[in-house]
Amino acid sequence: MNAIRINTASWFNDSLLAAIACDSNGLLVAGRAMKMMAPSAMAAEALAIREATNLANTFPWQDILISSDSRYYRLSSTK
Repeated sequence: MNAIRINTASWFNDSLLAAIACDSNGLLVAGRAMKMMAPSAMAAEALAIREATNLANTFPWQDILISSDSRYYRLSSTK
């Protein structure tokens, strides 16, 4: 696997958030979804990104791109 892309989504009104990881071929590798209360839409987005980093930490991936509705975050391991 080259790079893993983790897409995040949050639905503030429904108190839902998700993190979906796909490999460089677009195949599903892992994912998480949960119901969680947040005080604002921005906080819900931050919780989804936090869940993406938690998901990334459970696997030995070296090159990770986390994307939300508006930004991309690249995490690279120095291991």
